[in-house]
This record gives sequence, C-alpha cells and structure tokens, in this order.
Amino acid sequence: MKQILGAAATMLMLAACGSPKTNLPLEGTQWKLTEMDGKADPAFAAGEDTFNFTLDPSRMMVYGVGACNRLFGPYELEEGNGLDIERLASTMMACPNMDLESRFAKLLEEADKYEIDGDVLTLFDDGKKALVFKGTKAEPLPAAEPAAVGEAPATDSVKTVVPAEKLTPAEKK
Repeated sequence: MKQILGAAATMLMLAACGSPKTNLPLEGTQWKLTEMDGKADPAFAAGEDTFNFTLDPSRMMVYGVGACNRLFGPYELEEGNGLDIERLASTMMACPNMDLESRFAKLLEEADKYEIDGDVLTLFDDGKKALVFKGTKAEPLPAAEPAAVGEAPATDSVKTVVPAEKLTPAEKK
C-alpha cells in the first residue's frame, strides 16, 4: 500500500512540475492583438490578418496590419527589454474600426518596453501596460518593402516616408 501511495505521489509531483514554459521569440513571431488599453474588443479577433505585427530582424523592420491597413516601419531593440518602433507608415484604406487601428498604431510607436511570458507579449509605455498579444506563428517575412506587405502603395497613400538614410541601396532605386 505504501508503494502505491508513494508512486501516486511521485506521479502527481511530476505532473505538477510539467515541462518548463518556453517563451516565443520576440522577432519573427506573428503577434496577434488581444488587449489594448486594458480592454479586449471583438474587432481584434474578427480576422486572422488584422491587428497583428511581426518584427523582421534581418531588416530591423516591423510589418503588421491594423483593422485593414498595412503598417510598416523601422524598430530598434534596446537594453533591458527596450523596444523602439519608429515612424510607422501605413496604407490608407477606409474600413470599419479605424479608431481602433489609429490607437493601435499610436501605441505601437509609443511602446518602450516588452515582456514575454510563454506565448503572451505585453508592450508597455512608461511602465503602463498598453498592448497585449498572443504569439500565433512565425510568418514568412516580406522579400522587399513596401511591395512585400501587399501591393506597393502610391506615394500619396502613405502617412509617413522612411528617411533616405534608413533605406537600403535597393530600396532607394
């Protein structure tokens, strides 16, 4: 009887320990928005290809989608889980939930720190939780910018332009 109880106790301890949780990588993972300003919204889950972003470490560029518009811009990783997403540009299509898209882009630009717990990414602005994401999958990253994020937008359909010094020689052509 003692052996049976001992074996059962050992199995319970092993089950409780489980395997250690592995954090998804910040770069190369597609992060799907689940919460903004402490609130979830049905629009965040309405489409698989909405309200998400991926960091491309080979170009140090962020690529994503808001409610319907493609977002892209440079980013830098800083010491102590620091993140600086700079001057996001976007296509300019009109669609429902534009207010959420605008806030999403603004909070991405304002984020200064990140924390990853398993498959959950939290972005912070001055210590305040701003955005929460669930890592969904690693996405094939664009081959070139901006054509890789969809059809190349017309010059007048982009909110901001990446400065020439940030462009690669191929992008300057």
